[in-house]
Amino acid sequence: MRKIVLFCCIYFGGIGATIAQVNDSVIFSKIANDILLNGVAYSNLQFICKEIGPRLSGSPQMLKAEKETARMLREMGADTVYMQSTQVPHWVRGEKETAWLQMPDGRKRTLKICALGNSVGTGKNGVLAKVVEAHSYEELDALGEKGISGKIVYLNVRMNPTHLKTDNAYGETSHFRWNGASVAAKYGAVAFVIRSLASNTDDFPHTGGMVYNDSFPKIPALAISTRDGDMLSGTIK
Repeated sequence: MRKIVLFCCIYFGGIGATIAQVNDSVIFSKIANDILLNGVAYSNLQFICKEIGPRLSGSPQMLKAEKETARMLREMGADTVYMQSTQVPHWVRGEKETAWLQMPDGRKRTLKICALGNSVGTGKNGVLAKVVEAHSYEELDALGEKGISGKIVYLNVRMNPTHLKTDNAYGETSHFRWNGASVAAKYGAVAFVIRSLASNTDDFPHTGGMVYNDSFPKIPALAISTRDGDMLSGTIK
């Protein structure tokens, strides 16, 4: 008799666990469907990106985005929303950047460029110098001070097109943008140019952040569009 009771307990206990799992699955499905049907995530994102716009660190748009995000959280029913003060880097992009390449025949060709975030400026007189090309840090090291000093370094690093996930290709190359200017400055470069980190060929330079190594001079750093980058590479001898 005891064995039968024990068996029944285990049997019904198994049914209870199965029912609970089914109920959980149904509830999760209802939550997911409600989010897909009635969710506001995309509309909130559109408001932040389109109505407020670019939100550079320390900018008025960043502060506005923080306040609006707090409002959204309150409207969604968050128990408490904290606004905490903190210090962040502040960098302001000045007037639209311009650059040109003096061709061998003396003609000047305008280049599609964009300063990297956190880059120092060139000053009113700009920077005029010969360009030296490299495709890796190893090539920069091989050129050394003798091949780089007083010149503009063009680091021509392409994103690997064989990666199905472009994030992997971006991850492999983004550190060149992040640290490249300091590596070039180590050997006396007067400016740093990197091929835009994009998988396609076009006229729209992709900017992004960079950082300086305080052990070396801070030099202007910019991205060049992939199409102009290819053209620039073809003119360097």
